[in-house]
Amino acid sequence: MPRALPLHLRAALIGVRAFGEGFSALFHHAHRIGLAPSDAEVRIVRGIPYGSDPRQAIDVYLPAKPRLSASLPTLVFVHGGGWIACNRTMSAPFARTLAARGFAVVTPGYRLLPHCDREAQRSDVRAALSWVMTSGARRFDLDLLRMVMAGESAGAHLMMRTVQAWDPGWPKPRGLVGMYGMYDVQHLEHESRRLFEPLRAALTHSGTRSASQGVTRGGTRSGPGGGPRGRFAEMAHDHSALRPLPWSDVPVLLLHGESDVVVPVSQSHAMHDMLREHGHDVRLRTYAGGAHGFIYDGHPARRPAALSAYRATLRFLLETTGRSTPRRSPGPPLARSLAEALAAKPADRA
Repeated sequence: MPRALPLHLRAALIGVRAFGEGFSALFHHAHRIGLAPSDAEVRIVRGIPYGSDPRQAIDVYLPAKPRLSASLPTLVFVHGGGWIACNRTMSAPFARTLAARGFAVVTPGYRLLPHCDREAQRSDVRAALSWVMTSGARRFDLDLLRMVMAGESAGAHLMMRTVQAWDPGWPKPRGLVGMYGMYDVQHLEHESRRLFEPLRAALTHSGTRSASQGVTRGGTRSGPGGGPRGRFAEMAHDHSALRPLPWSDVPVLLLHGESDVVVPVSQSHAMHDMLREHGHDVRLRTYAGGAHGFIYDGHPARRPAALSAYRATLRFLLETTGRSTPRRSPGPPLARSLAEALAAKPADRA
C-alpha cells in the first residue's frame, strides 16, 4: 500500500480489496457452470500494451479455427471491481466461452483508483478502444462494423461513459451489454453501504489530488459543496452513467441478479427506465437468486441463472452482429451446455 495514502483510505481499500478478492474468486469456479472450452478451441494473446502502465494492456480471445476470409464479430468487455480492484483476467471465463462460439473478445485493463483519477480510467478505456479500431483490427481481422461493447459492475459504468462520449470518427457499436452495472453513483450511498464507504474514500482522495494538481474535478474546497461529503456529491454527479446514449437505434441489454447486495438491481432498473424514456431500444433481464458476479457462479442452486444469462447474451450478440446461428457443433462440454441453455425454457424475466 503506498505510504502517501491517508490512513482512512488505506483501511477502506483493505475492505474493498477483500470484496474484490471474493468477487474474482468466483471466476475460478466458472467451470462448474459447464462453460469450459478447451485450449484447442480458443487462442489467447495476452498483455498487448496500449500505454506505459502495466495495467494499460489488453488480452484478446479468438476462435482457434475461425472461418476463412471472414472478419470476426467483436466484443469489447470491460472488467469490474468497483473502480478500485480486480483486473482484466477476471473476464477470462466469459471471454473464452464467447471466443469458442466464433467471436473475438477484447478485454482491456485500466488503471485503478486511487492511484489515478476517474477521468484517467475513462481515458484508458478510450485509448484501448483506439487500439481496437486501428492496430487491433488489422492484426486480428476484427470486424468493426459488427462490434458490441460490454462491461460488468464498474466496467459496465466505464463502458457506458465511454459510449456516451463516443468518438464520431469511430463506427458506432451494434449493441451494448451491461451486467450488474453501477450506473447511478449518486444513489449508491443509500443502496450499498458495503461498497459506498471505500468508494467514497477513493473517489474523494483522487478528486482532491486532481484539484491539487490544478485540474478542476472533485468539488470545491469551501462553500456549500465543500468537505468530503460535498466533494463526493459533486463527483458522483459527474461520474454517473445515468445519461442518454448518442444513438437511439443501438440496442442495449441489461442483466442483473435480484439477490445482488453489492450493486442492487435497482441500478439496472434506473438505467433501463431512463433509456426507455429517451427512446432507446433497451431490454432488462433479471435473475432470481443471482448475486453480484453471478455469471461466474457455478453453485448448483445458482447455475441456472448463470446459464440463462449466457444464453441471453449469446442470443443478443447473434442478433446484433447479424449471425443467425452459433458456429460450433455440439460435442465438448461447452457446446452441450450452451445447446441445453438455448433450448431450455427461459428462466430470466423481462
